[in-house]
Amino acid sequence: MLLLRFLQEKPIIVDVGKPPDPTPDISLNFVVGMFAMAGVFLLVAFVGSLIVAGVILFMKRRQQRLILAQRFCW
Repeated sequence: MLLLRFLQEKPIIVDVGKPPDPTPDISLNFVVGMFAMAGVFLLVAFVGSLIVAGVILFMKRRQQRLILAQRFCW
């Protein structure tokens, strides 16, 4: 009984600290920026594939011209 009375007079207080601030929701500007970045990546990939395709076509046509030139020179 004495123990219960002692516990009631001096309660144990635990300080758990301050909870962190809540994170803000994703804003519309962030979503628009995300889609804009994806658009930039797609544009870069498209331009890169055009360059590669142009180089391949140039090399094939050059090779065909060289083959035709060798056939008619002999």
